[in-house]
This record gives sequence, structure tokens and C-alpha cells, in this order.
Amino acid sequence: MFSTIQPTDKPVVMRELIGKTRFVLIFGSLGPLAFFAPKGLWIPILLLLLVSLKTLTTVTKRDYRRIFCQNALYLTLPAYAVLSAAWAVVPENSAITGAKLFGYILAAMAVVIVVDRLPDANRRLVFIWAAAGLVIADMFVWVDLGTAGALSGLVKQAPFAANFYSRGAAISACAVLPIAVGLFRLSGLRPALVFAGISIATVLLLANEAGKLAAVLGILAYVAVRWRGIFFWPIVLLPLVVGIMSPMFFAKELSNSQLCTLFNIKPSAAHRLMIYEFSSRRIFEKPFLGWGMDSSRSIPGGAKMAEIHDCGYKQGRPTTLKMGEQIPLHPHSAALQVWLELGAVGVVIFVGLLGALILRWQRGFASGPSRPLIAGLSTAIFLVYSISFGLWQSWLIFALIFLCAIVRALRIGNAETNVAPSG
Repeated sequence: MFSTIQPTDKPVVMRELIGKTRFVLIFGSLGPLAFFAPKGLWIPILLLLLVSLKTLTTVTKRDYRRIFCQNALYLTLPAYAVLSAAWAVVPENSAITGAKLFGYILAAMAVVIVVDRLPDANRRLVFIWAAAGLVIADMFVWVDLGTAGALSGLVKQAPFAANFYSRGAAISACAVLPIAVGLFRLSGLRPALVFAGISIATVLLLANEAGKLAAVLGILAYVAVRWRGIFFWPIVLLPLVVGIMSPMFFAKELSNSQLCTLFNIKPSAAHRLMIYEFSSRRIFEKPFLGWGMDSSRSIPGGAKMAEIHDCGYKQGRPTTLKMGEQIPLHPHSAALQVWLELGAVGVVIFVGLLGALILRWQRGFASGPSRPLIAGLSTAIFLVYSISFGLWQSWLIFALIFLCAIVRALRIGNAETNVAPSG
């Protein structure tokens, strides 16, 4: 006679829907933001932490102390950076950038805590939506390139240029390998190859040499270590050795004739070598402590124009060519920037921290299958940082935090998830 109200599972369904929407917004935004608004990459990182406040509050104080003690070593770099304000060219720049670096490292630690506590279903969503976001962005970029900037011109007043998507190319070149590996483990070879093919094709179409080298050599490093595990340490350590030695490679002054020949082949390469040469000479002026954190843009003489004298461009009359500033904001080489700003002490700290991180990873991957990913990813990141961008640029650091979340979602170091589930 009386009807009873049956229990409903709508609240559960709504929570699941909200959870999936969260991952669409956060990880699906990587591609669009990387190509169209890279300076906004902090937004999804902040959103991830905000929606995970409940998770962060459930972590015990004991676990927080353990996590902090395990990672406290990485705070030595920002600590030394802040300390360098005592002798920096512009002390406030050193103090501010060093303090920001503290924040970046703490944010990365919080992101790792959140991702480590995701259920398996949500870990799958990380790769699915990160891949989907990048592919959608790639399609837009292809159309925009084919129409000479007609699409981007709808929202940007600046004229379309060949390097319009250079930041996106660099981020995509670093992201393609971990996302492809995640797709392979979760869904098999075909989705991974399709995603990797689209992403690498996009990077190769764009005018960013660092991105092209990072994508290609990162994949080659991955294949080499997967083929022969003995190549792991040579591939990982070679960039560190090259970075340490780089001031000695570039300190020798090139003649006007040599620079002119290079200029006629590739003008930007000539300017880049002049930047490296000037930076190396300044490094040897203060080799032990450096000029102070974030002092590259304030180095004495850095704003002076680099010139090539008696150079005829493409068989024109010999003249003096003005190339640009001797250091335009930063040396366009992470190794030279660490040497220049933090000196030998900073180089020892920086290389030591990278070595400790790699050693921690490879110990966790001693059983094997993830070591190629470390080699490929470290190669890609090294190339991006060694050719094009500044070491402390916030958009690139937030991109690395994003990559940290993606790599962590693989449950690297946990043997149970180093293979794709059956079915």
C-alpha cells in the first residue's frame, strides 16, 4: 500500500563524475597550456593541491617528517641561492628567486604525496587526459601552422612567427616519453605509438632546435638503455660531465672570421656561441662563489651588444654585424648559468643533488623496466635546458613538476605496476 523510497547511488555517481572532471581540467590542460599559455602552468598544479587538501590533511605528522627528512637535501640549493644574496650583483633578485625555488621544491613534494595516494583508476586518468590534451593541442597547432597563424590570430595581436610555439615544443618533447610509457603499460603498444608519433611530428614541425633534439635523442636514449642496460650510466652521467666542463669548452675566444662563417650558416648559432663565450669569461672572474643567484640578467657588460667585425653576410660588403646582447637575460645554458651565478660551490651542490636523485631512482628501478625512461627523460630535459631556456624560468619549472606527477603516476619503483595489467 505504501511505497518505499529505494536507496540511490546518485551521490556516488556524482562524486565519480566530479573526480573524472577534476582530472580532465588538471592533466588535460597540460597540452593547451604548454602551447598557448605556458605561464599559466602553475594553475593546474595549484588546482591539484587545492582539490587534494583532504588527502594532504590525512597524512600523519610522522609521515610528513619522514618525507621531509628524505627530501631535505634538495633544499640545500635554494638555501645556498638565498645566501648568495650577500655577494650578488642585485641582492634582492637572488633572495626572491631563491625563496621561489624553496616554494617550487615544496610544491613538488606535495604533488608527489598526492599522486602517491591516488587509486589505480585515477592513475590511469592521468595518462589518458594528459595524452588527450596534448593531442588536441597538437591538432590546433597543425591547423594554425597550415593557415599561417589564422587561428592564433583570433586571440593574439602579435604577428605569427616561426618560434610562436617554441615553449610548447620544449614541454611536449620532455612529456612525450613518460606519457607514452604510461599509455603502453596501461593500454598497449598501439595507443602509445599513435600518441608518440603525433607529439614528435608536432615538435619536428616547429622552430625549436632544443625541442627537436630533446624529442629525438630522448627516444634514442630510451631505446639504447632498453636494448642494453649497460648504457644507462654513460647516458645519464655524460650530460653532467659535459655541464661541469662547459666553461672550459667555451672560454676560448672565436675569431671574427670563424664567427662570420658560422653566421652565414646559421646566425642564431653564432650569437649563441658569443653568449657562451662571454658567460664563460665572466665565470672565471668569480669561479668559486659566482655572481649570485639570478644575476645573469645583471652581469656587468651583459647588456652590451655582441658584434662581429668585417663580416659580409651572404657575399655582401664586409661590415660590423650587431648580434644582440652579450647575455640576453640568461646564458641559454643551464650548466653555464649555474657556474655563472652560483660558482663551483653551486655546481657541486647542483650536480650532487641530480646525482642523488638519479641514484634514488635507479635503486628503485633495479629490477629494470623503468631505467630506460630515466635515461630518456633526463636526456630530453638536459637538452632543453642546455640550448634554449633559463634555469629558473617559472613556467618550465612548473612543467617539470607536472612531469613529476606524471612519472610518479607510473608507480615507478613499485614492481607490481611496472607492467600493464592483463586484459
